[in-house]
Amino acid sequence: MKFVIAAPLVFACATASAGTPAVDARQTRQDARIDHGVATGTLTRCEANRLENRTDRVRARESVYRATGGVGPAERRDLNRRLNSVSADIAEQKHDGRGCF
Repeated sequence: MKFVIAAPLVFACATASAGTPAVDARQTRQDARIDHGVATGTLTRCEANRLENRTDRVRARESVYRATGGVGPAERRDLNRRLNSVSADIAEQKHDGRGCF
């Protein structure tokens, strides 16, 4: 009987900590784009640091969401909006031909 009561709780905890695989995958791809930009010379180290700081802030926001009740649809939309902004900035910085000022 105790197992039956504990099973939903274990499932709920596992589901809440399962994370956001799509968001995590995007963050990984964006990190790879930044690294590739530095390796090919299309991003300066300064530009890369700024972009990495932005992706770190998205990760921090995701951690806050996870700590305060999980990542629901609204939180996922917010994270994707932030990642869209970072992605656009990566593309712009890689193609602008300017350094970091």
